[in-house]
Amino acid sequence: MAQSPHFSIINHNSSSSDPLLTHNPHELIPLLELESFGEDPKNNIQDIPSPRILSTHLNLLNLPDSVLSSGCRVLYIARNPMDTLVSYWHFFNKPLGFSVLWTWFMRSSAVGLVVASRIRKEKEKESLLFLTYEELKEDPEKHVKRLAEFLGCSLASSEIKEIVKKSSYQRLRNLDVNQNGSEKVHWSGIGFGSFFRQGVVGDWKNHLSPEMVQRLDQIASQKFEGSGLELESIVRSS
Repeated sequence: MAQSPHFSIINHNSSSSDPLLTHNPHELIPLLELESFGEDPKNNIQDIPSPRILSTHLNLLNLPDSVLSSGCRVLYIARNPMDTLVSYWHFFNKPLGFSVLWTWFMRSSAVGLVVASRIRKEKEKESLLFLTYEELKEDPEKHVKRLAEFLGCSLASSEIKEIVKKSSYQRLRNLDVNQNGSEKVHWSGIGFGSFFRQGVVGDWKNHLSPEMVQRLDQIASQKFEGSGLELESIVRSS
């Protein structure tokens, strides 16, 4: 599943048409730090109808306290750092056009960035929901229901099934709007198809050596210390 479940949940009664047929999820959910704020924002946040949905790659600790105290709902999605690293490497080498060797990539600060986000004990607060990519893949209906309840939306079982179907990786990947070569591209100039590779859990096993896995384990242990997270559920779930 991509960024679309929460958009589909919030907008499940707003229109008879499906915006995902004509828009990539990145178009429907602007990036906070680059598209909504910054030196040259692509969107005026005041023009986005309420309830607004924004995405961010920023660490929760780098966001103002008002994000949690103002009543905003924060969905924090984590992924196995090893799979994240592999995805990051492929993204560097293909759509961004770089030629990056694994040996350099593993020595670079990119490794630390992948697992740098630390979650505070506040993850249990009413305004903050913590989910993992692996949980969503394993039981999407269960966690879409959980997400809907967190957002204050009451959905019938049939509606949950429909949202899971609309938001599935395979469906989104095969839509015309998400194909490289289509008329529309991401604001960065990258084709929307570049955001879809495999969407699987455990692909790191095809790329990382035991030494690389050990190093990532060590970094993750340091970064997650005191967070209240169970490393086994994130790092070794694949």
